[in-house]
Amino acid sequence: MITTFCRRWVNARWFQHGILLVILLAAVVVGLETSPQMVSRWGGVLHAADRIIVGIFVAELLLRLGAHGRRWWEFFRDPWNVFDAAVVVVCLLPMQVQFGAVLRLARVLRVLRLVTALPGLQILVVALLKSIPSMGYVGVLLGLHFYVYAVIGVFS
Repeated sequence: MITTFCRRWVNARWFQHGILLVILLAAVVVGLETSPQMVSRWGGVLHAADRIIVGIFVAELLLRLGAHGRRWWEFFRDPWNVFDAAVVVVCLLPMQVQFGAVLRLARVLRVLRLVTALPGLQILVVALLKSIPSMGYVGVLLGLHFYVYAVIGVFS
């Protein structure tokens, strides 16, 4: 019963669009927090918005886990789900620790959740990651090209 409820919510188009909107809102909030003037004037509002956004992300993660039912561990078989979970966990880490500035900067990772929210971007990212080994060959080809023209330039 709970699994069906979670699946229905997670698969609903309005839910997916809502999460996309929250990701964009998170990007705006993080961007606004880079301005000292905005923080001095609206710091309390920005901090409250940040906490609400993190709460929504946690709720979304729990719903997506709940959609897997008793086989919740299957959620972690998808690398994109692992990425989403890692981003949410980083957002939950306390910011008053010694490396708080680094953890605050890691909040920018929330913007990268757009990749998991938009399947078209997932395809593009996977294609780019698969092309990285071939980039070495492109570098070798360019090096040969520059070498040949350098030699030609010396003898001309």
